[in-house]
Amino acid sequence: MCIFENRNQEMSGLPRQVIKWLQSLDLSFPIRIPKRDFANGYLIAEIFSRYYPNELQVWLLYTGDSTPQKANNWDVIGKFFKRNNINIPKEAMEAVMHCHADAAIRFVENLYMLLTKNSLPERSIIQDQEEIVPHFALPTSANAIRCMAESPDKARIVLEAHKEFIKQLRAWTGDTRDYQEKQTCNYG
Repeated sequence: MCIFENRNQEMSGLPRQVIKWLQSLDLSFPIRIPKRDFANGYLIAEIFSRYYPNELQVWLLYTGDSTPQKANNWDVIGKFFKRNNINIPKEAMEAVMHCHADAAIRFVENLYMLLTKNSLPERSIIQDQEEIVPHFALPTSANAIRCMAESPDKARIVLEAHKEFIKQLRAWTGDTRDYQEKQTCNYG
């Protein structure tokens, strides 16, 4: 069974080595959209059951998409990780469960490196940001400040980090246009 309906690497977001590895595991469900397909934890448990037979009972897990079922599955997987001294942060599991952007892809890439002892080539943070969000939809300074409106100090730090990100993005894309900064609020 082919686990990827769309063989295009761009659509899956996973590196070629990881796709080939997943195909070699002969998983029971196809992977169409990694963010959604790994969210309930069933496929993650199935991957670990190939490397740790008789330690994780996959047939006890739910394949549904309801939040309580996902939480139950990830709780079982978390207990399995503790029993086997596999250090995976709870935040990473929650990010996959809640379908955060690129969380499932990063999680599966880390599983690949953990279980196969192979490494993957590094990807640029700016390149990843470019792949996720079109240029016209990149975050603005106002959005960055609005997210941290409760603390002026945090807002100032976020604004400086945002300016540095934009500077790096422009250098990376070769954008040489001169942009004037507008001062919209004063935290002085």
